[in-house]
Amino acid sequence: MEQGLIDSAARIDEPDDRRMNAITVAQVVKNCDETHAGRVQVRLPWLPSYEPWARLALVDRGMFFIPQEGDEVLVQMNRGDVSEVYVIGCLWNGRDNPPKQSDGSPSDPKKQRIIRTPDGQDVTFDDQARTLTITSVDKRRITLSKEKVEIAIDEQATSKIAIDQNGNVTISAKTSIKLDAPSVSINADNLEIKGNAKVDINGGSLCSIDAGLIKIG
Repeated sequence: MEQGLIDSAARIDEPDDRRMNAITVAQVVKNCDETHAGRVQVRLPWLPSYEPWARLALVDRGMFFIPQEGDEVLVQMNRGDVSEVYVIGCLWNGRDNPPKQSDGSPSDPKKQRIIRTPDGQDVTFDDQARTLTITSVDKRRITLSKEKVEIAIDEQATSKIAIDQNGNVTISAKTSIKLDAPSVSINADNLEIKGNAKVDINGGSLCSIDAGLIKIG
């Protein structure tokens, strides 16, 4: 540790072209760190032939979002030394756009917060709708709202499972619902089984119907 501080102090006398006492923009050229330290290699605009490895923040915690090759990042140098570079953020530009376009209204930036991966999987926090939505790249979706929790297979929610704030559970499917187990038990105060076109009951070797009163027809 002491030697590291001495080395840092010694680099103060390096030539000015290797020093930058400011925050600057850089471009990521490599994000596969063979030392497994989570660093990215960056290209500095005024030193195109020098590509230092830049560290990101925190120890065994924090967000693990390694910038992609070609991403524009904001970097800071330790005491202006370009051999010690830290990535402090990523930048949107004319090529790399934000995950959501603003509608231009003053309240728009307050509505949503989005975390999105390069492949398009995202987590959306909507403070106006009071929802949290997790969406996969295949549009599988989990939505948490004040009214219910919903798991949907696609954007149209053609097949879904929903639990509302009163504890009611709804399971709906586009084609069929199948329950398969060695034993299935359904218990309710009132049970209704209805088939709009047809109902088949097959008990295999035995079918038993037991009640105080049985009405057929």
